[in-house]
Amino acid sequence: MYYDRPGKRKRPEEAQRKENTARDKRIEESRREEKSSLFKFFFETPVHAPKGYQEPEEINDAAPKRKKKHFLLKAFALLFACLLAFSFLLYLLPVGVFGSRSKSMYLADNELPGGYVHVLLVGVDMDSVGTSRSDTMIIASVKKGEIKLTSLLRDTGVTIPGKSGTHRLNAAYAYGGIELLLKTINSNFGLNITRYAMVDYDGFPKIIDKLGGVTLSVTDAEAEEINKNVGGLLYMDVQKGVMPYDEGYQLYQSELLARGGESLHLDGLQTLGYARIRSIGSDYQRTSRQRKVLSAVLSQAKQHPLRLINAAKAAFNEIDTNMNALEIASIALKAVTGGVPDQTRLPASGTYTDNGGMFENVNYKKNHDYFVEFLSQ
Repeated sequence: MYYDRPGKRKRPEEAQRKENTARDKRIEESRREEKSSLFKFFFETPVHAPKGYQEPEEINDAAPKRKKKHFLLKAFALLFACLLAFSFLLYLLPVGVFGSRSKSMYLADNELPGGYVHVLLVGVDMDSVGTSRSDTMIIASVKKGEIKLTSLLRDTGVTIPGKSGTHRLNAAYAYGGIELLLKTINSNFGLNITRYAMVDYDGFPKIIDKLGGVTLSVTDAEAEEINKNVGGLLYMDVQKGVMPYDEGYQLYQSELLARGGESLHLDGLQTLGYARIRSIGSDYQRTSRQRKVLSAVLSQAKQHPLRLINAAKAAFNEIDTNMNALEIASIALKAVTGGVPDQTRLPASGTYTDNGGMFENVNYKKNHDYFVEFLSQ
């Protein structure tokens, strides 16, 4: 032990050296801080916080956001699962579960093969004197995974309940509306149709446009007739004051088809012009074109299911029907998943005589049997 003076212990040289080094380091750090402060003073713009301002504490909100995101994903997944389950239920359950119809009201006490629900699809046109007639009549027979389309020829000679003599089938609607038309079809052909969906030719283009149009095979001659029909429809709108002449003419120019095509995309007005073609071929070809339009609508709905929602909204505003929303949804699901529709017409060939203006002497027993056989295929 070494002592400098009595009562004091002498520090070792090594300890003294460490203390000096630490002191020198503190002095150097103090000088660097002073230089840094001088640099900031002269070369940096100070930012003065408002009086009383306090720096906010850092908030870690990652966890709440993550929880919220997970909640939304779970809610969406649950909603989607419920929608799928509901759609599957609509598809599986018979349409009759969602509504019932009085068969006696439509003279529909006839037997047909089970499994199908039959809906009469009607397109109403107005003739030159303002009388509404059912220009398009198609029976859509739908069941799970299958749809069949049967056109009823408008010039078929029928007995209309409450009327004497023989009349064209499309006159029944003019005499007594959709109820009398259903009675006439059921009583003559021996059918049991109680459901209908009806649209006039003003509302039809709106539904097609909401679906995004349809694609059809159109000949050059048919394209020319489409142009004529579109012009006639727009002229009627001008005459009724629906649109001014200049607007109607401009729209007509934009709707003109230069030629036909194998896969020609038509909008709503052009599709209506196609369905109304009368001067090419007979009533057989005309009804065949109408079934092609309906098949194209189903095809478009399968390819673009989201557009079907917009089309359905437009249809609810434009269609007159005695079916409720669940019935329509159930039938639509079955129809859209039903593949390419089988097609035919009534009366069948060889079951009537043609006098040039009306199909007379119709053998309705044979036509009933023909329809039953068509459903059973």
